[in-house]
Amino acid sequence: KRCFVGLKTGSGKSIIYESLPIVYPSATIIVITALVSIMKEQTQRLCKLGFKATYIGRDPTEDDAINEGIFKFIFASPEALVGDRKWRDVRANLRDRIKVIVVDEAHTVVQWGEGNKHHEAFREHFSHIELRAICPNVPIAALTATSGPLQRRHRKLVISESPDRKNIKMSSICIPNNSDIEEVFGWLIDEFEAKKDALPRHIIFAESITDVSKIYSIFRKRIGIDKSETYEMFHSKTVEGKKEQIRSDMTKEGKIRILICTNSAGMGVNFYGVHNVIHYGLPREMDTLVQQMGRAGRDGEPSHELIMYKCHKGQLKQVEEELVQLAKDM
Repeated sequence: KRCFVGLKTGSGKSIIYESLPIVYPSATIIVITALVSIMKEQTQRLCKLGFKATYIGRDPTEDDAINEGIFKFIFASPEALVGDRKWRDVRANLRDRIKVIVVDEAHTVVQWGEGNKHHEAFREHFSHIELRAICPNVPIAALTATSGPLQRRHRKLVISESPDRKNIKMSSICIPNNSDIEEVFGWLIDEFEAKKDALPRHIIFAESITDVSKIYSIFRKRIGIDKSETYEMFHSKTVEGKKEQIRSDMTKEGKIRILICTNSAGMGVNFYGVHNVIHYGLPREMDTLVQQMGRAGRDGEPSHELIMYKCHKGQLKQVEEELVQLAKDM
């Protein structure tokens, strides 16, 4: 049976598949997910709990162990599991052990796997996650915090709740189209200079690496290089070693006070002590906004989401009408 589970960010969706080895001790669980950062975090957490877990591409020396069914949890990207012949064959070898195939962050199947008149599919293999041919009797569970009816299609069982997080207060401000980034973030820089290491953690999301770099440059100019460990940027081009350093700091009461990032840090990661999220510009989809906003208040504490957007008609045309209206109505 295909099952769709839509529960709010931080609600513990992962426990749905993490509990299966307790019921089926010999089971193998395949988890398809979008980002290596999610695979790493989940693998490390499951290993700490005493489970054997890995992800495809983690270590070539583990390939034989994966094929032999040593690992209870195997995380993989669609490109590896669907597009790579080697791993398709391994999947076939394990089909008697596989008890469930999980598609985590399932909204990406539509968002990234399907193109439209404006742009081609970002990652085409997301639209090819159809594993019935090799595992015909294995249930498929699609998990996400956000999805509309489009993403839920073809699911026989739907379990869902509103993605609203009552502990997050939302507000928005329309900024001039020709606004200077230093002026836009002047209030936050002033607060940073006043409170220094006592500043509550903030995450700033921007739509492009270019915008992330521009915002980071302003903080570097005003705050200085000597305090650069307190503000960082994170995007797809950030070197892996730096990403690991940032993730490690952000999962505890670390030094970073402000993280400036793209959606690379917007899904499936649990950052510690984040109660303030800022969007510089609107993402294209409501699902993306909800996912990114969901990095805040995961401990249940009161939190704030601030949307700063420009009324540039060309930009707003690329954004879902529902999201544009939400920003304007707040």
